Amino acid sequence: MQKTIIRNNFPPQIAERMCDAIDGQEKAEHFQKLLQEYNEWLMNQQRQQKMVERFLREYYK
Repeated sequence: MQKTIIRNNFPPQIAERMCDAIDGQEKAEHFQKLLQEYNEWLMNQQRQQKMVERFLREYYK
């Protein structure tokens, strides 16, 4: 909706640059969320690995 308003109120060359900026911001936000999810997954993997290592150390004492 925001891009439609821009396209209706600005000359085409300016509107396209503004819409491209909005798209770029959306892509950056998407990448940032993806990176955050990956970091959370990685931390969970590391926690699980430490738990398995601790279990194995205790089991094979």
